[in-house]
Amino acid sequence: MKKKRLVKLLSLMLAALMLVMLAACGDGNSGSSGGSDSTPAGGQDDAGSDSGGTSDISTTIELWFNPLHATEDAQMAWINRSLQSFYAQYPNVTVNITIVPWADAATRLALAMSTGNGAPHVYYTYPEQVWEYAEAGYLLPLQGHFASDMNDIIGIEDNSWEGDFYSVPILFGVNVYVYNVSMLNDIGWDVNNLPTTIEEYDNFLAAAKDHGVHGAWIPYFMFDHLSGLLNKAWSMGYDYVDRAGNVTVKNEVWERIFHYQKLWFDNGYTPEAALVEMDVAAPFLDQRVASTYLSASFLRGDDFQNTPFDWVVGPTIKYDNTATEAATGIACGMSMTTYIEYPEVGADLIRAIASVESIEDMNTEVGFFPPRRSASNIFANLKNFDVISDYVAAVPLSYGATWNFITSVMAEQIRFERQAMLMGEKSIPDAMDAIERLLIAALAERE
Repeated sequence: MKKKRLVKLLSLMLAALMLVMLAACGDGNSGSSGGSDSTPAGGQDDAGSDSGGTSDISTTIELWFNPLHATEDAQMAWINRSLQSFYAQYPNVTVNITIVPWADAATRLALAMSTGNGAPHVYYTYPEQVWEYAEAGYLLPLQGHFASDMNDIIGIEDNSWEGDFYSVPILFGVNVYVYNVSMLNDIGWDVNNLPTTIEEYDNFLAAAKDHGVHGAWIPYFMFDHLSGLLNKAWSMGYDYVDRAGNVTVKNEVWERIFHYQKLWFDNGYTPEAALVEMDVAAPFLDQRVASTYLSASFLRGDDFQNTPFDWVVGPTIKYDNTATEAATGIACGMSMTTYIEYPEVGADLIRAIASVESIEDMNTEVGFFPPRRSASNIFANLKNFDVISDYVAAVPLSYGATWNFITSVMAEQIRFERQAMLMGEKSIPDAMDAIERLLIAALAERE
């Protein structure tokens, strides 16, 4: 993709992307609008000027974040805690911190990057956006600055483009399957032998139906990168569009995934309301379904931690036993742009924000996981988070991203075609043809 594509992208960006990504890479419980608030870092604390910093470099760095914490004050406090070592190292560097609201973040970033006016030097991002801006030539590779950390970082693959590493993850958004133990017992399903593949999950849902139970709340109304549908394709290395820009939706893997989606709806394995309702937690908490798929951040709340019934976390559902990846979640992090004057200073800024201590601090507050293998289990005191923590630490790659233009522009149209297929208005081949045509046309528009 050439830089001029980002100008076209401005007319395509939708606020819906930010609502979706807020669920995936932000605090799902946040009530803050994340209003912009540029703050000179040096004004936050005098420690830097008295600490005997190691560099005489004098410059200003524009640091952009999206709202991650429940309040902007909490987020600013965390950022400034994280940057104390940076302030000490660079007493003559000013860091202007801007919290960019999710609602206009995509268009604001595209405009700043394409024009250079007010562009960030370091900013918070997510994998599909990394691919967009790395391919466009706006990001600097980071592997040389973080060579000693590469074996510790989770999410390198997601945040790389054509062999270079462009974003250091600071949070890992994990989606998991949870099961009601009492309902498993009623079904006669061994809690120690939970499904790991689509076929096994189908057998579980059928067994639940035989016992008069809805086996799952299958989140058909969610966009596919949050519904559990895409992670099954990811486990085989597929996406709607590959990194080379080829539409890859028409193949045996996708057809089988769509087949099971249709089968589960037709057979009544999930309540019909799942077709139109987004809430994936309430049906499980109300014991209307035996399982659900949702962000692990939900599980730390009192409603899950104090349920009147026992529940367990199950394995991620892969495509089949040949799948090499579990495709568990999305690792979001910090990138550095070509607009920065001193890349080594920007790298040290990212190093401070992405340190193990800093990301443990932040994720404890926002409810996601620190994407470092050396990080501690920050939720050790919470029920079932030991299982999730062990699972995250064992993930070799966190493959789980979709191209930015799909999540921002095409997700609604793709869901419309999928819903038409589920309702019997279109056959599976016709729905796949329609999705392919939509994606090809959208890609052509971006040229």
